[in-house]
Amino acid sequence: MKKIIIILIILSLLIGIAFSIHRDHKIEKAIETLIIRNENMAIGINYPKSGISILDRKIKVQVDQIYDEFMENYGVINTKTESSELNIDYHYDLVSKRYINIVLEKFISSNRLAHPINQIYTYVFDSKEKRFLGLEDLITQTELDRITPKIQTQLLKQYPECFDIKTINQKLTPTFKSFSNFTFNDEDLYFYFNQNEIPDGSCGIIDISIPLDHINLKIDDLELGTETPIETKVTKEISKIIDPNKKMIAITFDDGPSKYTKDILKILSKYNASATFFVLGNKVEVYDETAREIIKQGSEIGNHSYNHKWLIKLKSEEFINQVNQTQTIVKRITGYTPRVLRPTYGSVNNTIRENTNLDIVLWNIDTLDWKIKDPKRIASRVIGKVDDGDIVLMHDTHKQTLEALKIILPKLKEEGYQFVTVSELKEARKIKEINESQPDPD
Repeated sequence: MKKIIIILIILSLLIGIAFSIHRDHKIEKAIETLIIRNENMAIGINYPKSGISILDRKIKVQVDQIYDEFMENYGVINTKTESSELNIDYHYDLVSKRYINIVLEKFISSNRLAHPINQIYTYVFDSKEKRFLGLEDLITQTELDRITPKIQTQLLKQYPECFDIKTINQKLTPTFKSFSNFTFNDEDLYFYFNQNEIPDGSCGIIDISIPLDHINLKIDDLELGTETPIETKVTKEISKIIDPNKKMIAITFDDGPSKYTKDILKILSKYNASATFFVLGNKVEVYDETAREIIKQGSEIGNHSYNHKWLIKLKSEEFINQVNQTQTIVKRITGYTPRVLRPTYGSVNNTIRENTNLDIVLWNIDTLDWKIKDPKRIASRVIGKVDDGDIVLMHDTHKQTLEALKIILPKLKEEGYQFVTVSELKEARKIKEINESQPDPD
């Protein structure tokens, strides 16, 4: 009989431990996420919740309006060849611990459109006075008259293919209405112009910045040129004992991190389990502490794009950018570089295969936890159906997933399963194949 071989898998996970200083701009209370996919339609929505009711209500009203209009115009698919996508992404900054700047970016693609729709919505909120700010709250009309020619010149210089002098003089006049989309930080004032607002539709969203030290501002409590603290990390290795001859499965979580991820990590630790978390880059920047906890707990971080665009619909350069942004963010925040990729919506094509060196990981069992609200029903899609070597798809963005995991882990542990990351599963399979190919000793 073959000997049972206990292997020690040592993962150089480069854990980012302690010593990190939180940046002022990472203060979201939560990120709301909605991911929907059917055969011909993909919806990926992420937007922030600040904990300030008047601001959160305004953001949600805008998101709901975008969603409703998309479903009305593009949600009914008439043919098998037709497809549509809605993606809502965001940027969130806190300036001088007082001014909240939010940019929502809408992307819509459909066979019914000659070009995709890109549109941004900006919100500048004074958390001290509890009110939204317009550009007229930052500068006077005299100052706007002075800087408008500078903005026109900069637009012509940065985007010569999108503008001409006659058009820009006609459309970009020194009125506050012309500059309704803006944000600022401690160094620059940013202006955004949507498709067909000044440029033609093919140019997409245009943005430029003007240094604040070139502008006479009339707002209070603004600390110019504030330096961003540098995060310091300590690295070490995690070792784990895995028996390649015993049953094992890899539980995976998509679309996080989220407010539920830390509790999921606690449950995993309780049952000596690890998992793979396929994260979105734009959420790792917010849940930075949670991302470090994933690695510290012994689990693995995988790449799930930056903002959940439908990757098979992207050109090579856009796809590479989605992956590389997340790789860079995860490495900077945790010290760990992801080795595995899960394409959004589980869709793979040659563009994805040919433009990444990461291992592409799909799944064998889909819990449908994003759709099913009952934890017991979610658990039943795993218990009694899972087999040795399976990869289970879950999402750490739902409370029902957290509750279902409390049912799944103890039951499968009783059945002798080990819970490993997808990278550990791959290595263990290799070792098991080698062991099985060798003849039994006499």
